[in-house]
Amino acid sequence: MAMGRVKMIQEIYSFEAYEDFIREIAADADFRDPHFTYHESNLYRSLENPHARAYITTENGAVTGLFAWLLLPEEQYIELLVGLAKSESPFREMLTFLEKAYPHCQMDFILNPRNGAFCRVLEQKGSTFDAEQIKMRWERAVVPIRPHDILPLTPEWEEAYHARHERETYWTADKILAARDRFRVFIAVKGRELIGYIDVTYGYEENEPYALWVDEKYAGQGYEQSLLAVAAAQNASHDLIAFVGADDAAGIEIYRAAGFSAMAGQNHIYATYHP
Repeated sequence: MAMGRVKMIQEIYSFEAYEDFIREIAADADFRDPHFTYHESNLYRSLENPHARAYITTENGAVTGLFAWLLLPEEQYIELLVGLAKSESPFREMLTFLEKAYPHCQMDFILNPRNGAFCRVLEQKGSTFDAEQIKMRWERAVVPIRPHDILPLTPEWEEAYHARHERETYWTADKILAARDRFRVFIAVKGRELIGYIDVTYGYEENEPYALWVDEKYAGQGYEQSLLAVAAAQNASHDLIAFVGADDAAGIEIYRAAGFSAMAGQNHIYATYHP
């Protein structure tokens, strides 16, 4: 009598025994994981976090998938740190396992847009997807087009900064200003008018602009490039990365003009699943 397929999910506590499987997936542009491609420590050091867990899926004893997760059931939140598999079945099995073990938890994912297997599983479960993003890194200093119009935010400009700042966001102007140990703010000024700003983290190994805005009356006149160039120069001893819509040709060109380059293999899609 022919035996059926035996599929299992097993928690693991190190990755050493699965190095061949990890390398096989990481070498395949259609299935590699953006977090792993960017920095392998996102997998190999993931279990240093007490809230992280790692699992493999197997079929008849052969490894079919390897996953590292951040599990915060008290916050009803789960985040995929790294997910490696080449077919739908491991992704579906892993999600079904988590749904049962951690009911009602929101799950967030950063996906390789070429990984159709994972995308299909999430689509079938009714997940929501953001537009594809390009990850860009600052690699070269450039001269700001309008250097004399870019200033660090000072108290005299804070009222104007509040008035202009986006409100439909977690990082409001109040929160940015209350977190000066994390953020720098630069503004673009024309005469006595604040016409642009950038909120950017600093002091981390990898920093990121959280907001870049220029009044539409002055768009395309070099203020975006100048804000980015000044912020990048102030961050020169650390990495500065940015995420730009893959279809946003104008936005990509602004970042390129400020010294950023697209990172190969780092395009991604953000997805959220609510069981």
